[in-house]
Amino acid sequence: MVTLYRLRNPHTNKYFCQAADIVEESPFEHSIVYTEETVQKILHDANVMGELLLKHIESKEDFKGYVLEKASLDRIIIPDEWTPFVERIARIDHISIQEAQKVFRQELVDYWNRWAVYNPFSSEEMPTKPAPFE
Repeated sequence: MVTLYRLRNPHTNKYFCQAADIVEESPFEHSIVYTEETVQKILHDANVMGELLLKHIESKEDFKGYVLEKASLDRIIIPDEWTPFVERIARIDHISIQEAQKVFRQELVDYWNRWAVYNPFSSEEMPTKPAPFE
């Protein structure tokens, strides 16, 4: 079983979110869940960004690094506007809404993890799998 994490900034209580060259912090309900493998690849850069953010808000505290919070698929919040995509999965796969939510959440994790490790400034090919909410 894959271990999932969110990266929480202990100073702002917001969560690190990275997709290609977009890096920000978001509240829990909009946070991205990462696999352990992805966390190992992005944690150093996340901590550098967290330190810069703390300096930007002129905090006198030293940034101690993002806190790894264990996450689970069932705690990923699916916004109401994505409900039709969950319902489509349920219809196509002939499964319950609860099972479709689980499938959708896993697809979200896979999608955002691909974008988290993608470097748009390299020659590597851009992820092409469509988002589950498209």
